[in-house]
Amino acid sequence: MSQSTHPLQSQIQSMSSDRVKSIVLFWLETKEKTIVEFEQLVENSDEDEWLELDDFQPTQLLSDGEIISESLAIFADYRQNPKRIAHDAVKKWSDSLGRDDELPCPQ
Repeated sequence: MSQSTHPLQSQIQSMSSDRVKSIVLFWLETKEKTIVEFEQLVENSDEDEWLELDDFQPTQLLSDGEIISESLAIFADYRQNPKRIAHDAVKKWSDSLGRDDELPCPQ
């Protein structure tokens, strides 16, 4: 492969394939999906910022029993210390997202 003169291509060629894959997958989840946004992700990515796929360990996943147990503990804590935000406040906030007059997150 010849040396590229395009900065983005040079940056991508210098990255590990897993790192590029992580950035592309993240980019595909974004709203805009423009080449400018992709370039910004590549330029602003730090080697430690992106999880290398080889670093992922299946032991990081919780079993169904652990998920249920953790969910029940969180729900029990909520029932003891309820932190409620009115549905209408959350709806107004979420409807404002992306607008010029975006509302602050309700607390």
